[in-house]
Amino acid sequence: MITYEDFITELGHLAVAAKKLRSAETMHEDTGFRKWRNQLEGILNQITSQGYLLPCPCRVHHRAFGFTPNNVTFDEQRDSYQMEVDDTINEIEFIVESYENYGELQKGGQSTDQGLDSEKITLSWLFHNAHISLWVWVVGVLFTVLGVALGIGIAIGQSKFYQEYVAPIFAG
Repeated sequence: MITYEDFITELGHLAVAAKKLRSAETMHEDTGFRKWRNQLEGILNQITSQGYLLPCPCRVHHRAFGFTPNNVTFDEQRDSYQMEVDDTINEIEFIVESYENYGELQKGGQSTDQGLDSEKITLSWLFHNAHISLWVWVVGVLFTVLGVALGIGIAIGQSKFYQEYVAPIFAG
């Protein structure tokens, strides 16, 4: 089991290594870069699986290191790669600095694995953790249900049955 102090030490080494990877000729395809990314993801998974909540996310696995649209020049690809590496370095350095300034973080009792435990899934948890596509889907379903209800209401309100039997009751 990795200690938080070991985690911070390893992050420091990975930050130094990342600065050298900025100039990797083959960028995200570089063997050294792929090894570095694997080590970073592994160490992050180890510490978060122990329940530590980091002071900021380290989004190395969300980065678009290898995404290159067809109409992008090699220089633009290199600039994008270097920016993604720099952003990851900034996140790593912030985690290390937080440790240096405030010490070991308290365990949050929650891992990034976050399996579907019904006691942990709240509206607040969903708001902070659910992907935006879930919220787009929820809004779509809500508008669909409201639209159908409105349509049914209009259809019923204009029906002969409603106008002859129900409307007079409310007319008083």
